[in-house]
Amino acid sequence: LMARLNYSLMDKYMITATWRRDGYSAFGQKNPYAEFPSAALGWRISEEDFFDVSMIDYLKLRVSWGANGNRAIGRYAALARLGTTKYLYGTELATGVYSSTMANSNLQWESTEALNFGIDFGLFQNAVYGSVEYYNMTTTNLLLNRSLPRIIGYTSVASNLGELANNGVEITLNSTNIKKPNVRWNSTLNFSFNRNEIKSLYGEMIDVLDEEGNVIGQKEADDIGNSWFIGESLDRIWDYE
Repeated sequence: LMARLNYSLMDKYMITATWRRDGYSAFGQKNPYAEFPSAALGWRISEEDFFDVSMIDYLKLRVSWGANGNRAIGRYAALARLGTTKYLYGTELATGVYSSTMANSNLQWESTEALNFGIDFGLFQNAVYGSVEYYNMTTTNLLLNRSLPRIIGYTSVASNLGELANNGVEITLNSTNIKKPNVRWNSTLNFSFNRNEIKSLYGEMIDVLDEEGNVIGQKEADDIGNSWFIGESLDRIWDYE
């Protein structure tokens, strides 16, 4: 289900609001649905009477906030599945059936909440135009395979884990360098800068020890097996020195 509202006043002030409810039957039986709202405001400053800058033909400020969902899992990820294996039964080769994956009835949508600020501009009779964006996103309930100790019979289970923060800047600059009947030359320059940080993983706390082995506090445990470390980037590479 989705609903959207668009409103514009005097072609200067704009508002957009959306709401959607998504369902995916591959999630656990308890959480197949999720709701994602969003809203955006825009202001065309260049249309105001007080704005009089000869070199700027178009200037718009905008801000938006919204939540979005991710369902990037296999269709049977939340279910317990069976596998087969071959083994010797006496002198005969037999087929055995075993539980190959662990069920997770609580598996749910991954959600990303984002705040975005942007400026759109056009200069010199729109010979140069582009946009500048700043965004700050927080993703929770990440859809990941959580590592499990092999002693329990499984190596991993599909789970919703932790919290990941993303922020960055994106700049797009376009220009019309030559515009003639038989020749047209346009150029585009893109720049992006992004940083992400793992804020939380499983919520399991471990003791922090000093040099003498005394407990001086607690912190959330890292996932060394998957090379995920709280406070570091998701794609940072760690190894022994």
